[in-house]
Amino acid sequence: MGREEVDRYEWPSAVECHFMFYTDRIPTKLLDDLNRAWVHRHGKKPATSVALWQVACKDVLRPEHKFSVHQAMFELCYVDWEDKKIGPRPVWVPDEAQARQVRALEVFASLQREGGETAAMLGPKVDLARARLPELAEAYSKLQSFSVQRQDVFWRACFEDMGVR
Repeated sequence: MGREEVDRYEWPSAVECHFMFYTDRIPTKLLDDLNRAWVHRHGKKPATSVALWQVACKDVLRPEHKFSVHQAMFELCYVDWEDKKIGPRPVWVPDEAQARQVRALEVFASLQREGGETAAMLGPKVDLARARLPELAEAYSKLQSFSVQRQDVFWRACFEDMGVR
């Protein structure tokens, strides 16, 4: 057994143990790539479902891979996820830089600048340029709730942001 194979198995995890059940749906090379990418980014740290899915999306999966491969990789990453306890499995998990570029947060910021009742419904002002990921997620969640409560104001702000008259 070569050194590369020894390194590969120094990262045992529940997910890696499940690899064998996905070899008929995910090419072995991609499973190996996922393992190497995880070790490169996180060393021997145990994988969480969300973090493993982020690595799969950033470092392994490509548009040229069939959708069925993406779907199987998603299932593998979330193999131990309990929807009933935790909620639905997140498909898109942005890092902070990506989260700051979400257009919805631009709408959030413009609604906060309006002040009055609208800003009060969205809660304390959030500095989106400096906010950490949990604060950005909270702002997005508040915007989602607001979009249900005040659809008229929400859609007006969206259309303005997109330049639709």
